[in-house]
Amino acid sequence: MPAEQASPPGGPAVPRLRVENLHKTFRSGRGGGDRTAAVAGVSFSIAPGEAYGLVGGSGAGKSTVARLVLRLLPATQGRVWINGQEVTSLSPRQLRPIRRRVQMVAQDPFQALHPAMSVRELVAEPLVIHRLGDGAEREERVLRALEEVALTPATTYRNRLASELSGGQRQRVAIARAIVLEPSLLVADEPTSMLDASVQMEVLSIFRELRVSRGLSILLITHDLAVARHTCQRIGVMRTGTIVEEGPVQRVISQPRHDYTRALLEAAEA
Repeated sequence: MPAEQASPPGGPAVPRLRVENLHKTFRSGRGGGDRTAAVAGVSFSIAPGEAYGLVGGSGAGKSTVARLVLRLLPATQGRVWINGQEVTSLSPRQLRPIRRRVQMVAQDPFQALHPAMSVRELVAEPLVIHRLGDGAEREERVLRALEEVALTPATTYRNRLASELSGGQRQRVAIARAIVLEPSLLVADEPTSMLDASVQMEVLSIFRELRVSRGLSILLITHDLAVARHTCQRIGVMRTGTIVEEGPVQRVISQPRHDYTRALLEAAEA
């Protein structure tokens, strides 16, 4: 089965991501007898070119969902489809071509990038790992990715070390590294929470521009409703492992239907 399926003629587009009844239970204590349900029955989908936000406080289960989607953790129950292909039980070898189509931007750009590597090396590394292109093609793709994340002109950044960059510049490099493989889905886990307020909106604007220019789908994990409002078309509000409210971002923020959503809004305004 191909990694990405075409939509049926005249039919609805195949979701870039579909999650159905996802559960994750962690075991602890002597003999693993204590169980904690981090995710309990989460379902949602993301259309091509759509940004969907999972919003909630610490411990809501948002980042666990992201790791389950990326197969960094095995699900206790439930299924995940990426570009129409179920990936829940695929082997690491079967997952390899799919991983090219799904990339992640982590929370901390200082830990995500090796400080002694150059920008060129960092952005080109996924191409090397997946054995894509020769030296000239890789260089072209690296420069194009840097331009797309507003590290311009790209030639002035490509030879700089990660240790020489600011936090905002490092996160731009992390985004460039994620898009250089031309994925169809980007998973961004609190991508601006470690950045100064002055550069947060600039980085979020890059996600919006990539969504439009590349038709990229985005799963955004955030505790901040303002971040979701700036970036997403739809959001799911998570609490204790479940989605308690879902809908268009403007509707959820302006007319919340769940007490927890209202509590998040009140906390943000305080």
